Amino acid sequence: MQSCFRIPISFLAALLLVSGWHASSWGAGPRLATGMVDSNFNVAAEPVPEPITYPLADETLQYCFDNLDTQSIFLLRGQPALGLTDYQARNLDLFARQLIRWNLKEAYRMPEPRQALLKKQRREAAVCYLMQCDFKSADEQLGLLEASLMASDVARAPQFEDFARFLSLADTDGSLRILERAATLALSVEPGHPDFEECTRKAFRLMLWQIHMLERRSNPSSLRVANTLFEIRARANVYLPLVELGDCFSRQHQLKRAQQCYLEGLAFDEKRARDYPKSPATLYSLVIDNFRLSINCLRQNDFSRAASYAEKAHTILSGLQDPESKSCLSQFDEKIPDLALVNELRVNIKQCADARSEGLSVAPGVYELSSEGRASLLMARLRPPASSLTHESWFDLMQQVDAEIGRRDGRSLDKSVGKVLQIVKKYGLARFGAGNYWFSIYPSSMHLARQLSDSGYLSESDNILSEIREYALREDGATALPFVLSEVLINSLRRGASGQVSQVFAGTFLNNLGEVGRLRRLGVLYVGAGYWDRARFCFEQALQLDCQSGERGGSLERILLHLDIANLEASCHRWEQSYAHAEQALNLTLVTRKGETTGDWSRFCKSYRCKISDLVAAGLLGKQEERARCFLEKVMVHLQHGVTEYHSDNSDPMKDIDGTDSILEASLGEVYARTDRAQLALPHLRNALSPFRPDCSYAPAALFLLGADCATAAGDYAFAAKCYHAVPLACCSSPWSFEYQDSQVYERYLPEALAGAEKMTPPDKALKSKICQALGASLLQKKPAQARKLYSRACALLPKTDPTRAQLAAEIAVLPLSGTTAENDIVAGNEPVVSRLDALTESARLAQINFPSFSSSAWIELASHELGLGLWKQAEQHFRQAIASFSKEQLAYCNSDVLLPYYKVVAYPLNLSAARAEQFIIAEATLISAVERLKILCSSDNPCLSYQRLQLVQFYLAYRRYPQALDCLDQALASLERQDYSCVAFPDVFDDFVLAIGRFDQPRLEIASAIVQKVLAAELRFYPADDRRQALTYAVLGDLKKRAGLYSEAHDAYRRSLKIYSCYLPGMSVTEPIEKSLDDVESRFGSSSSSHAPRIPNAEGLPPYINSDGKLLESDYERALEDYDAAREHPYSLRSEKLLDALIAYLKDSNDYSLLIRLLNDRIEIARRRQDAAGCVVSQTATGTKLALYERLVGVYVKCGDRSSAVKYAMAALSELPDEMPFLLLTAAARIKLAAGDLSGATYFAERAENLPASALNGCFVTGELQQIWRALGQVERSDKLDAENSFFHSTR
Repeated sequence: MQSCFRIPISFLAALLLVSGWHASSWGAGPRLATGMVDSNFNVAAEPVPEPITYPLADETLQYCFDNLDTQSIFLLRGQPALGLTDYQARNLDLFARQLIRWNLKEAYRMPEPRQALLKKQRREAAVCYLMQCDFKSADEQLGLLEASLMASDVARAPQFEDFARFLSLADTDGSLRILERAATLALSVEPGHPDFEECTRKAFRLMLWQIHMLERRSNPSSLRVANTLFEIRARANVYLPLVELGDCFSRQHQLKRAQQCYLEGLAFDEKRARDYPKSPATLYSLVIDNFRLSINCLRQNDFSRAASYAEKAHTILSGLQDPESKSCLSQFDEKIPDLALVNELRVNIKQCADARSEGLSVAPGVYELSSEGRASLLMARLRPPASSLTHESWFDLMQQVDAEIGRRDGRSLDKSVGKVLQIVKKYGLARFGAGNYWFSIYPSSMHLARQLSDSGYLSESDNILSEIREYALREDGATALPFVLSEVLINSLRRGASGQVSQVFAGTFLNNLGEVGRLRRLGVLYVGAGYWDRARFCFEQALQLDCQSGERGGSLERILLHLDIANLEASCHRWEQSYAHAEQALNLTLVTRKGETTGDWSRFCKSYRCKISDLVAAGLLGKQEERARCFLEKVMVHLQHGVTEYHSDNSDPMKDIDGTDSILEASLGEVYARTDRAQLALPHLRNALSPFRPDCSYAPAALFLLGADCATAAGDYAFAAKCYHAVPLACCSSPWSFEYQDSQVYERYLPEALAGAEKMTPPDKALKSKICQALGASLLQKKPAQARKLYSRACALLPKTDPTRAQLAAEIAVLPLSGTTAENDIVAGNEPVVSRLDALTESARLAQINFPSFSSSAWIELASHELGLGLWKQAEQHFRQAIASFSKEQLAYCNSDVLLPYYKVVAYPLNLSAARAEQFIIAEATLISAVERLKILCSSDNPCLSYQRLQLVQFYLAYRRYPQALDCLDQALASLERQDYSCVAFPDVFDDFVLAIGRFDQPRLEIASAIVQKVLAAELRFYPADDRRQALTYAVLGDLKKRAGLYSEAHDAYRRSLKIYSCYLPGMSVTEPIEKSLDDVESRFGSSSSSHAPRIPNAEGLPPYINSDGKLLESDYERALEDYDAAREHPYSLRSEKLLDALIAYLKDSNDYSLLIRLLNDRIEIARRRQDAAGCVVSQTATGTKLALYERLVGVYVKCGDRSSAVKYAMAALSELPDEMPFLLLTAAARIKLAAGDLSGATYFAERAENLPASALNGCFVTGELQQIWRALGQVERSDKLDAENSFFHSTR
């Protein structure tokens, strides 16, 4: 029985990154087996069944377990252990908990300012513990977080709102305090503060969640919080979920306040409906408002108003029954009332009203028939069923069990544990989400099983483990199995069973370790996860088995076991026992030599160092500096005599640096530093830091800071400067760089680095320049004047030939010349400040020397600045220099960027009387020169040339030279006919131009309309019918005609624009302004004289039956075909595209050739347009997609025997290809020729692909695309030759 286990690629990539493994080593590992135990967990009673194989799961877990002994090296580098960054999803249980504890430990070691980092780690730790329903540990972290929380954290901390929402679902005491504190802080922000509105919005949400938590606890304070929120609801112009607040009042029987909230919510949604009349989401909100109001009025026996609101809800809901509208229901967290429920409400209102009109009380004595009872029953229909699992229900149940275990009164837990078993049996390892937090039952069930076992409820623990095991044996839960088996082992040993270790783990990779090694690693994992009692139990069992083995001397496992026990005792502050075991391990090491014992000696030596380092770190944390120092000095003496030698291999630049060989040097340096022995610490810290660059991945920031402080104290200013310079770089290249982005880490340490560099003898100018650059970059936004001074100083320190000077000069050029008086100097000194003109001159000069092919922009910036200063002659000279230096290399990178924008060559404010002055003549000649330069560099159909011509057009328009502008525009438009329409990867060069013309002022409306009509005429000639760009031009033309009072022409332009857009179904942001303008024109022009305007649905509603791979199930085929035929009025929409792709994929083996041909032609028409259905520009990849469709179409014609049509479409496909094609298009062309049966044509394109320049073939042969073509052509030798030359493909084929 075999099963394939799958893990997301991102997770595997993280593991590979940490390990330094290559793809080949990952695939070359042995395929190991994972065993099963019997369902009753009585492992001694029955033999172990044949093991199940979970290959990838075993490799993943084996790597995790193998690195348990070397956790210190991860901490030294500030590295997230093993890449387990998603603790919520991986079913890696104890490793996830261990990661959280490691990260917390490392966060405390990171340099200040680390407040943001600590808060983040405390948030993540609290979430992890809550996921495991470890409420005590979670509240401990939440208490620390509450004490450090600030208003800025509430306003700006990423995902704080999702975090608070998750806390409200968990409903612990710590969660409630966090919400109260966060809401108070958010409301403390005063009006006028930049964060005022954001804080107010979050305060509203926090208070609502607080109300829900208090209601669940039946705490009367919920009404107080609700009243407070109601009173401050107008505090800021931010959205408050008034319906939700109204529901809170309704549950508290405060019907008047509930009515007020519902009415204000209705007014808000009615305003939105006027702005977005066709938005289904807005209309559904109106349904909710009217339904709630109707219910509330029913409860107050106001039947007439209740009936009115119910009727409105029914009317709106009746218009939302189409599939497109219903697709919006997923946007709502709550259940929306359907027509049946609204009709039932109307019936109940009528019955109550009839009873009242007949003089009867409303069903006296029968709650279900009273108005209150009816309303409650109807509202209950909108709540999830009691049997459904929610975050709240699960957390409530787990808190109940936690409290029962904590009472320790001997009562049976069968009832509460039975509920847990039912849920685990039903949902297994399933995950469900709350915002960014995805929740799984597995980790909390495992924690509960451990709790029960620790409290003596072994049978209840076994029952839960049994249910989890059933899911762990499935492919999606394979990683969970070893953790379940570990708990089975603990329970068995606690019952007094012996000899069970090998049987429980039979068939798993853990079985290869031996019983002592297996138990020891489990103990290490329990220590890392914080389960110290269980760790001690594992270590005691391992020590007992080791003593029973009778082996003399010091086995590797025995040495590591004593060190692990020493670390455990140190964690519990039992120092005598700790160092007794450490001394015993050291003594055993002295009698153990390489080659005299079994085991991996290199791995042992690495683990030995890391465990000693762990023990020293624990001693420093426990104020045992002298004890740690004495022990470590003794260890270092032994290491000098070759005991447990280990040498890191840092020769591979692709691997992360391994600092294991110097980890004890780092520990000894830290011990000396903590005991004020800087001179003794410095050489050890220098050796430990030598392998690391400050900007390398996972550089040890804390160690750099320690080295800097010791070097300063010892007077080694050179090393101090380098280390202080490294600290912020290491912090900002660490996994927690985001938490340091807005901190003052650069401002804190770089001045210290600069001070140290100033004291260096001899001076190091290059280092001082780097420090000034880094400090200047950190001050750019906050203190630009000081940044300018620092950049100037950095520039002056560099040799004139240094290429970095050009970059610095360009930075200086854009900085302000002076700062505000509020800026306090970070560094002392009055260095000369370079003027902007000098900086730009220096930048252009150095760019010409170092980057001649890309110096054009530097000369343009200089000339434009000179223009602003009135230096016309110098500006003209430098403009000409810019044009002359513009190269083909720069053209290849500029895409549609213009060589010389027209606004760079005119001085503002514009002087129209200067139209014949010297300045105008210079500017005109400069722009004409730019056009001529591009004529030399590129072909006439290149969009860059058109873009540059349009700059000349806009220049003439700015100076009111309309005849010249129109002549130049004609030349630019002529290029549309010559452009390679299908393969141009540039955005349309006329879109921005048309939009700019549409903004002309009132006196220039006539020329603006003429220009836009000229552009439109060209687009109608050269673009396909209903091209999306024509819609934009029609819309701009409509705006111009409307402003000119030509409402009939405006009306026609708007209608044509909307008609084209309806083919594509763009977002509302595109069509909404046009529809509003059309409504305005119709009101002026009179709708009676024209037919109804086309309206565009605002939501496409992608088909829900198409899965993430774009595939259809057989049962959905007919429905998809009907949906596609119904969407023909929007032929180029994303919905049509997805339906076509799914249908074509489904029909790949179909004999319905006529249908396939129709669908393929429709899909090609979408791909043929230069913009795709989402409005994005088609790239070469999309062109390759079009060729693949042509290939499929040709193949269909060949299958149905219509070879003439096959040849026709093959020629049509190839006619749209450019002369210069990349590898992708050439192989696609070869496949089309193959499909058409033209072997010589296929050979021609295949040879062209194979003979491309080496720079264009980087990695292309690895895919095997060309090899497959040669094989299809019968040229196997040619294919094998390519395989042999590309060994990666050959080894994995």
